[in-house]
Amino acid sequence: MLIDDEAYYALWTKHLPIGFFDHPAGIAFFMKLSTLLFGYTDFGVRFGSIIFNIIVSIFIYNFFEDKDEGIIALILFNIIPFFTGLSLIITIDTPMFYFLFLSVIFYYKAIFDNDKYFYIASLCMGFAILSKISSLLVFFSIILYSILFSNNKKYILKSYSFYLSFVIIILINIPFVIHIFDTDYAPIYYILDRLEKPGSINRTLDFWLAQFILLTPLFFSLFIVLMIKYCISFFKKNISQRYFYFLFISLIPFLYIFQKSLKNKLEANWSIFIYIGLFFIISFFISQNFYKKYIRVLFILNNILSFIIILIIFIQYITPIINIPSDPTDRYYKYSSIKYDMKHYYDNTMSKDIRIFSLNYQIPSMVNFYISPSKEAVCLNFGTYHPTVFDFWYKDDNFVGDNFYYLGTSTNIDVITNFFDDVEYITNFTSIRKPIIGEDRKLDTFYLFLCKNYKGNNLKYIYKGNKFSF
Repeated sequence: MLIDDEAYYALWTKHLPIGFFDHPAGIAFFMKLSTLLFGYTDFGVRFGSIIFNIIVSIFIYNFFEDKDEGIIALILFNIIPFFTGLSLIITIDTPMFYFLFLSVIFYYKAIFDNDKYFYIASLCMGFAILSKISSLLVFFSIILYSILFSNNKKYILKSYSFYLSFVIIILINIPFVIHIFDTDYAPIYYILDRLEKPGSINRTLDFWLAQFILLTPLFFSLFIVLMIKYCISFFKKNISQRYFYFLFISLIPFLYIFQKSLKNKLEANWSIFIYIGLFFIISFFISQNFYKKYIRVLFILNNILSFIIILIIFIQYITPIINIPSDPTDRYYKYSSIKYDMKHYYDNTMSKDIRIFSLNYQIPSMVNFYISPSKEAVCLNFGTYHPTVFDFWYKDDNFVGDNFYYLGTSTNIDVITNFFDDVEYITNFTSIRKPIIGEDRKLDTFYLFLCKNYKGNNLKYIYKGNKFSF
């Protein structure tokens, strides 16, 4: 099954716009192509990530003139859990990550070999930015390197290709810029609000511990050590242009994420773009020192550890051997009762003229993907959850007077009753996992209610704390 975020982004492919409330539209176009080829299915949604994992792997291998270096880079790219996960779960980070990798390679070729590569580099960078705005940090780092530190900066500044590459990026992203103005800067406010969530020492430690685990101890340790080493080499003027290019495009994003992690709450996946530059330096370092026994041993042990982690996750996903508290693979099964039990109930019992709603985006997204109701399920805004794209797709006023089915994970419906004349409990659906060892484990129960005569939410804004009209 898809996880809830994947179903949410898959739903975007049915509302292809110039932009969304909380992100640019890159993920929607990325998914749309694969769903056109393989259908609106789990496989169709994820197929693009598999293909791009292969494509980027090929470009990484061919980037290295020394094929021993290429093999080591290829192994690292496909064995590090943080990177591997992007080919198994498709979110906005997936196209951003793959297109950033390609853009970093092509910008390198443009700066050091042939300025004509600026065109394809800008195409990749443009789509990376269209997938996630944080790509801009890598883009600005590359441009700063090109005009301030590159030995070829005079040649670059005289190149028509260099300036035309900016036009390409702007053209790719101008629809989202228009969307920002059309929505009274709602995406900017929302993104800034998420970035400013207060942090704590524990959250900072949790964030960097997650980086250490997801990147593997060897990769993360080398990332920090080599960054410090080559920063010192820069001040001593003892670093090659090639190394400094890759260092610089990781250093600036890293400093940004590091200072944000000290004062704000960050999610583990928000940092993945900072590792791309140092990935190449780490690959160079390991291959050039592979003759040293301790490097070989650490590299092999790290790969074995990564493989074991990935294998355990696969086995636990396919057939849970034991009950694990907060098992991350539970996320694939949490909504199984919607896919099977509720779908059967909807097809045979529920009225097709009544729309289903919830108070978060996850549940209606899963309902739309696996049940495909006659009327698209929505997330209504009662001021209890952060805004979603549903607030832009539908006007709340148009729902006034309608009957709804409410689907939630609690029998506490105090909030719901304030917005309807009558709320009646109907039934529930429970998602269960059956491990080989131990008792069956209940993951979640979804309660279905019939809600009559919607009164409207009476909100004149869709963003908490900031007034944005529909």
